[in-house]
Amino acid sequence: MEAEVINQNVYGAIRTLFEQGVARKAIARQLGLDVKTVRKWLRKTWSPQRRERGRELDRWKALLQARAPEVGFNGAVLRRELKAMGYTGTYSAVAKYIAPWRKQWKPDEGPTVRFETGPGGQAQVDWGSLRIWLADV
Repeated sequence: MEAEVINQNVYGAIRTLFEQGVARKAIARQLGLDVKTVRKWLRKTWSPQRRERGRELDRWKALLQARAPEVGFNGAVLRRELKAMGYTGTYSAVAKYIAPWRKQWKPDEGPTVRFETGPGGQAQVDWGSLRIWLADV
């Protein structure tokens, strides 16, 4: 936006000086521009030049909107799934693409309620495996 305003101001200065009768070379010297730039800008009226371009991820927008909340907006998981479907972009592109959705997303479940018990009222069990040698048969 700032560059657009600066360009518009420079265009206005070129136009004003030209309408006052200042030569193109003098305008270029005064504003620190090339003569060809002054000539080009005098040929046309001001219009900001913005190029509309799509993003590679727009093809998968519906899939991403559906899948992102399911995986907790995990960009690595989403990129891996998209890569299997032919996506060639980067993780950071996926992360930037889903970032606005992550900010707006509110999880369904509320905070976890702690369950407190007194000493000896609850135990933790670690399920592991153990090999016991009994005898040679």
